[in-house]
Amino acid sequence: MTHDLLKGFRKAADPYSKRGLESLTALFIFVFGSIFCHMFVVSLGIFDEWPSWLLYGAVSVVFYLVVVLIFSADVLYHGNPEKNKYVRAFQYYWPSRHIAERFGIPLEDARYYWFENYFNRWKVEDDSRHGQWERTLRRGYSCRFIYYCVRCLEILLWLSVLLTLGQETLSRVVQVKILRTNTGLAGKVAFIAFVALLYVIIRAKNRTAPADLGGVWKRYAEINKMHRKWIDENISSVDELRNPSS
Repeated sequence: MTHDLLKGFRKAADPYSKRGLESLTALFIFVFGSIFCHMFVVSLGIFDEWPSWLLYGAVSVVFYLVVVLIFSADVLYHGNPEKNKYVRAFQYYWPSRHIAERFGIPLEDARYYWFENYFNRWKVEDDSRHGQWERTLRRGYSCRFIYYCVRCLEILLWLSVLLTLGQETLSRVVQVKILRTNTGLAGKVAFIAFVALLYVIIRAKNRTAPADLGGVWKRYAEINKMHRKWIDENISSVDELRNPSS
C-alpha cells in the first residue's frame, strides 16, 4: 500500500505528465499566491475586523479560479506565435508546421494529419516510436510548466511593486490608515527581490529566442527536429500523409 501511495505521489508530482503539470502549477500558484495575499491583502488595516477564516477562504476561492482559468486555455498550443515569444518558441519546430511548408497545405490540415495519422500512436505501447512520442509529450508538458511559472512570477512582480508603492504612499504620506499593512516595508522588498531573482534565473535558463533556445524550449525543439527528419525520410507526398501505409 505504501508503495502504491509513493507511486501515486511521484506521478502526481511529475512535471513531465499532464497530471503532474496541473498539480505542480497549482502548488506553485498556491505557495506564492498565499505569501503575496498575506503580505499585501490580508494584512491590510481595512480587514482588521474580518475573521481570518473568511479572508483565507476567499483567497482559496481566488486561487481555484485562477488555476481553472489557466488550464481552460492551452496558450502555447492555441496561441499566436507572432504575438507571443513563448508560443513562438513552443511552435517553431512543430512537425505539422514543417509538413505545411513542405507540401504547401494549410497548417490546420497539416496539424490534423500529423496528429490523427501519426502522433496519436503514442497510445500504442508496442509502436516502434512509442518512446519518442512519450518524450515529446513529456517535454511539451515541461514547457507548459515553465511558461505558467514565468507568467505567475511576472504578475506577482508587477502587483507587488505597484501595491508596495501605492500602500506605502497612501499610508505614510496621505495617512490613510486602512491601507496600512502589518507587513513591514523590508518584508515586502525582500519578497519582491526573491520573486525577481527567481524570475531572472528561470528566464536565463529557458531562453526563447529561436536562434538561441535554452532549457525546456531547446529540449522540445530537439525532439521535434527528430520528427521533422523522420518526415523527410518517410513521407514523400500528400497522399502518403493522408493515408499512411502503417
